[in-house]
Amino acid sequence: MHAPTAHTLTAPHVARNALSLTGEWSMLIEHGDLAGWDEQKADAVAGWTTVNIPGQLFPVKDREYFMGITCVWLRTTFTLTPAQAAAGQVLSWGGVRFGAQVWLNGTLIAECVHAGPFTARIPPGIARAGRNTLVLKINGFADMLKAASGFPLFANSAFMQGWGAKNPCVIEDIRIEFYNGVYIKHALAMPDVTAGTATMRVSLEWGREAAGPVTLDAVVREQDTGAEAGRARCTVAAGASTTDLVVRIASPHLWSPGSPYLYSAELIAEGPKGSGDRIRFTFGMREITIVNGHYHLNGKPLWLRGSNLVTDWNWAVLNNIDAREYIVKEARDMNINCFRTHTLPPPASWLNIADAYGMMILAEMPVLFNYADPKYTPDELAVYHSNCIAEVSEWITRLWNHPSVVIWVISNESHDKEWEMGPYHDHVRQLDPTRTTIRAGEETAECIDRHWCSNITRDHVQDDIETLLRDRMASGGNRTIGCTEYMNVFNERDGLVNQWCGTPDISLFPFLFAEICMEHTEAMRRAGLDCILPYMYAGWTRMRTRELWRDDYPTPMAAALHSSFAPCLPASICPTGTSPPAREPLRPLCSSTNWTPACMRLSTSVSRRRTRCPSPRRPRCAPRS
Repeated sequence: MHAPTAHTLTAPHVARNALSLTGEWSMLIEHGDLAGWDEQKADAVAGWTTVNIPGQLFPVKDREYFMGITCVWLRTTFTLTPAQAAAGQVLSWGGVRFGAQVWLNGTLIAECVHAGPFTARIPPGIARAGRNTLVLKINGFADMLKAASGFPLFANSAFMQGWGAKNPCVIEDIRIEFYNGVYIKHALAMPDVTAGTATMRVSLEWGREAAGPVTLDAVVREQDTGAEAGRARCTVAAGASTTDLVVRIASPHLWSPGSPYLYSAELIAEGPKGSGDRIRFTFGMREITIVNGHYHLNGKPLWLRGSNLVTDWNWAVLNNIDAREYIVKEARDMNINCFRTHTLPPPASWLNIADAYGMMILAEMPVLFNYADPKYTPDELAVYHSNCIAEVSEWITRLWNHPSVVIWVISNESHDKEWEMGPYHDHVRQLDPTRTTIRAGEETAECIDRHWCSNITRDHVQDDIETLLRDRMASGGNRTIGCTEYMNVFNERDGLVNQWCGTPDISLFPFLFAEICMEHTEAMRRAGLDCILPYMYAGWTRMRTRELWRDDYPTPMAAALHSSFAPCLPASICPTGTSPPAREPLRPLCSSTNWTPACMRLSTSVSRRRTRCPSPRRPRCAPRS
């Protein structure tokens, strides 16, 4: 039983008047023909167990087991006060894989066909003062919404990949929100660092009982001191769905990786007869723009140098990894300033850390194909597009006030170019005009991105770089260029790999592979790529396999990454008196006694060809920045 002990719940991304439904629920696997919303009939069935929500619901099992599940029933009870029962209510969750139907007190109130965040207004008169019962029938992998080909008709994240999760689960929070007459659905803070203002773009929904205009107040405070930094007020006519409210910030502190300053914003809507709503969230005064084909943060050049997270937060939980240590301290030891969260946006807990410590995030929507052909019919494709828009809109409006999220990655390795570069891209930019977009491995109006995953197994990356530079100039030179995946395909038995690195039985084989990663990374830096993200962050291998190459580095590639983005590295390989052609600022090499024990050989040039190397020379150490 969930009692309303706390009147206001601090939700993952926004604080508002709500009742958390996290905690213990009852679960029943299968029984798809059961009227599970009927308490009498449900209680007559054996097999109910207790699980914690949110959570994975199941212990770790073989994927084949999960692929056969058609449905899972979840049930809980909660208590409402008379005031809560009389108010308007909204059901909200952070994600339910693979969608669900929802009953409240035996009445079907909502259906979600995708696996992402979801909100639904509860029809009046269904919730009651006292005891209430909420039931979810979650689609299993075997019974999710599919095309005739078997491919999902919604954004599929990685669960269609062999390694992807197949189990039904509840992601993040699940709660019931309350409002009186008018509901603040969501609000986006849009900073203008030059003018010193933050425009609050507020979306409202009106209940049937709402009458007359409402007064909308916005109060901005410094997060660390609580001191008021600005306020504004406007009147919103009854029925208006969106309004902009400009708040002037006194002496604004800008958010950046080096100075991650946060503000809190409170929005209060008040109407006649006590109607209204209020929310509170944090944001940062920062602007991401593209100037002459390069990213800028608050008017200064921004070079995105990082790596990829692949739902590492799931492995972190299983292996008791401290998120701050992992995505802040360890990353900064590698001179990393950003991560792309490949296949799925990150959870609120990780974004809150990124906000507070200045780690930038390229949040990827779960629109993932890996160049697979889903074989949709035209009608199925229309359904898929509609469901993608619905889910992506929920993701963006939940995450958009996190200043650490600097770019939306709207898809990964997709052939659906016309729709993604047209209606889909335009929808995302209209929804959130404060961020640019990337189609990972492809193009948008703002960015040309490439995936050179097989750069070591076919030829040197220099050919790829030259082609990318030509592509940018052919499109007018105003788009950023980047490589968000490389060094993740490495076949030890491939003939060309043997030509580059020798054979796997040679002790220095992994060192040479790591050296090539460093060389290719440096070639990209010299060419001035705006975004460079090798696909090899340290903990991914460690947490998935629990195998360590050595105590301080899980793999040689992880050791290479510690040096690859070091500001001193490019200076160290340039002849005296010359400067590298890369446009990012580079510090001169500093002497240091703190040498990395990784023992990498540091080449003085980026060679284009290698000869077979059956007996590579002994490498020397590269300095750790």
